[in-house]
Amino acid sequence: MGQHRGGSGKKLIEVARYWAGERPDDFAADDTVVAGLEAAGAPPEVIERARAQAVREDCYVWADNWPVFEVFAALSGQWRYLPGGTGPPVALGFDYVAVDVTLRLMDVPRKKRSEMFRLLRVMEAEVLDVFREREASA
Repeated sequence: MGQHRGGSGKKLIEVARYWAGERPDDFAADDTVVAGLEAAGAPPEVIERARAQAVREDCYVWADNWPVFEVFAALSGQWRYLPGGTGPPVALGFDYVAVDVTLRLMDVPRKKRSEMFRLLRVMEAEVLDVFREREASA
């Protein structure tokens, strides 16, 4: 994941969903598909549509959101799960004690912790949505 200048809460949602494994899957074009379309003499608009729908292998994090993403990534092993009975465990969300400890250990200034926590919860909710969507479609 690379940094990108700018920032918005919506971008954090995209990053969280990407982290959780959500990828565009409606059309799995790549350079090979585009080359095949070109070799077959496909119309230019079809080739451009394939390029536009190509699967992204990266996700950019706005520079303003980078500190939130760093804490989110540091918390990647701090999810609480409920045993799933006969199925896989069910993710409940972050262990909030670990969130507090991580914020302090990563030297997040006290004045910024509330906003950071709010943004982490936005990302957490999106990850949980992706997990539930995946479970529902299985």
